[in-house]
Formats: sequence, C-alpha cells, structure tokens
Amino acid sequence: WEWWSLSDLQGLQAYYASVGITIDAADIDANSLANNPNGHDKNSALTYMDTVQAYIHPRIMRVLQIGGWEALSTSEVNVNDVFTIAPNPASNYVTISSENGNVTNVKIYDVTGKLVKVEVANVTNLQINISELPKGVYIMNVTTTIGENVEKLIIE
Repeated sequence: WEWWSLSDLQGLQAYYASVGITIDAADIDANSLANNPNGHDKNSALTYMDTVQAYIHPRIMRVLQIGGWEALSTSEVNVNDVFTIAPNPASNYVTISSENGNVTNVKIYDVTGKLVKVEVANVTNLQINISELPKGVYIMNVTTTIGENVEKLIIE
C-alpha cells in the first residue's frame, strides 16, 4: 500500500525525462486511483497497514511460538466479566460500561504493542478521551473488579 501525490509523480516524470524515458504522470495517477481510491490519503493507508499488521502479527507469533502465542481454551474465558465498549469505532471518546463490577484499569496499546494510554478508575461507566490518539487499530486491556479481558478498539 502506497500513498502519493500528483506532484510526486510529476517529479518522477521530470527525472525520467532527464534520462530519456517518457512517462505520463497524470495517466499513472488516474490509473492508480482506479485501483487504489485512497492512494492520496496517507492516514487511510496507515490505518489499512495497521489493520493488516494487527491481523498477521498474532498469527506469526503463534507459528514461531514467540510472545503470548498460546490460544485460549473455552474454559479460560471468563463469561461473568461482561463489559461493553461504545462507540467502536470511535473518534473522540469511548465509554466502557461494566455490568458485573467496576472498571478499575484500562490500558490501550497500539498495534506494535506500545502502551499509549492508561486510565485508572473504580466506576461502572468509564469515559476515556481518545481524541489525541492517531487513527488506527488499538488493543484495550480492560480490568474490572471481576476480572480482565482484551478488546479491539478502532479510532477513526
């Protein structure tokens, strides 16, 4: 996935012309946009790459048996720890609501595993300001008084 601008292609056109090769920057731009409508949008490209990485990294870790690669069995899932995250996708705020206990800790990680935000509370409904985080896919580790669980968060 790449992003570009017409001026980037026009610069290439000038370079190629200096070495005797003729290309049509406008034609390349139009054909590329037909196959990649978000080609000029760096944020869309980065969001797409984050999504691909979030999909493939856990699978690579499992195959190579590195990091937390073990899959959960159904007996390990705590069905009593029920909480909701809304809205998801979100842009400015996300609210975590717990039906069985209070939300005590929320850690938000980017797709590289870097911790980007921590919220500590002891409430049934926790609203978190995410407006300062870039668009992309994130992992939320939510701890309640009942247990903890991990959910995906998409920021638009």
